[in-house]
Amino acid sequence: MRILVIEDDVVFGNLISKFLVKQKWEVTLVTRAADIEAKLKATSYHIILSDQQLPDGKGIDLIKLYKQYQPEIPVIIITAHKDVRLAVQALKEGASDYITKPVLPDELKTLIENYAGESVPYKTLKKEILLPSKKNYIKGESSAMKELEKQVELVAPTNYSVFIQGDSGTGKEYISKRIHELSSRSTNPFVAIDCGAISNELAAGEFFGHTKGAYTGATNDKAGVFEQANNGTIFLDEIGNLSYENQIKLLRVLQEKTVRRLGSDKNIEVDVRVIAATNENIQELVSQNKFREDLYHRLAEFNLFVPSLKERDNDIELYIQNFMESTTRELNKELMVCTPEAMNALKVYPWPGNLRELKNVIRKAVLISQSEKMEIMHLPVEIRLNYVSNKDVKPAQVNELKKHTADVERQHLLNMLEKHHYNKTKVAAVLGIDRKTLYNKLNKMGLTDIIQNRLS
Repeated sequence: MRILVIEDDVVFGNLISKFLVKQKWEVTLVTRAADIEAKLKATSYHIILSDQQLPDGKGIDLIKLYKQYQPEIPVIIITAHKDVRLAVQALKEGASDYITKPVLPDELKTLIENYAGESVPYKTLKKEILLPSKKNYIKGESSAMKELEKQVELVAPTNYSVFIQGDSGTGKEYISKRIHELSSRSTNPFVAIDCGAISNELAAGEFFGHTKGAYTGATNDKAGVFEQANNGTIFLDEIGNLSYENQIKLLRVLQEKTVRRLGSDKNIEVDVRVIAATNENIQELVSQNKFREDLYHRLAEFNLFVPSLKERDNDIELYIQNFMESTTRELNKELMVCTPEAMNALKVYPWPGNLRELKNVIRKAVLISQSEKMEIMHLPVEIRLNYVSNKDVKPAQVNELKKHTADVERQHLLNMLEKHHYNKTKVAAVLGIDRKTLYNKLNKMGLTDIIQNRLS
């Protein structure tokens, strides 16, 4: 597996690179934004680890560059604690995940392995062909989700095309799979395709297929996604990103119900139900002539709106439990419970990244916890700080939280020192702080004497 590491701190970047190389992965380290484009042009990577802030560029802006050359590559943002909200914004812009400094090697390794399976070859299109599992879908108990489920159950048995709108991370693809599994097409293919990853040059071949020799690189006949989804359902995610030219081609297929592979003169009949989704205001795109009105009406025979996570408060605990159970199974851990304090902190957090952000937080917390409990100390700092600042938190709870936070930082410092054989210079470099700051922390936490005793 090839990994591109983008980090302006040479010492920290080298430490990460050495760790990844020990895992038998190929690593390229880049320290300036100006050098990234050349690397992306020359080599296809499986994963990008990108610092949030470079001297000559910002991580969020660079995501567009990564996606321009390698649309489907998972991007993991490395950020300082104070930049976490920017990291959440990066998720909205297309990043797959983020990890905060100081970076724990085991957490980084697990994160990379989780996303390695999503990586695809250079300039190919991500698509999913499956029969959805009911185990992955949670109906929800909130009034908003009960109403949405009613609408889903109403439209699913029909052949109506469905247009789903909702913020990023709300679970639009899960809704589309739910519609498919409740339809008469449920035993046939479900194909999910990300329209945001389709370039003008590749779109026709991916949608409609091609014959051998149709263009340079077409070494064999290939069925497009409409053929692959025949008699089933195709999910067109982020439809608002489809170019105007490709909108015209898609409209023609929906009207004529036939496709023609590139390089062929033969029309192939297809019977496909289409579900489209976007997190953009599609009506506004139509009014601005950025999305064809006739295509919109063809796709929107029935509209669904997926509520944000903060609009379904009653469901948060249900989602947390589900994510905890699935993650403990994945990590072969004993089933965990969420402490009341941690649950309260999760409930009052606004969740700008919706379900996707919640899932990431739970997965990390389960990984970090070394007991059968998921406690508030295992949650990201922005969630803990939000909990502290919440007006309903009592002073005693604030003090307890501060104690938890101090305890977990103290233990983390001890673990890092032990791992690096009490080499303070190396530990300071790994933590991204100078030696003076490290010494001050050690003195403040009463660790100096403990370290001396262990070394003696």
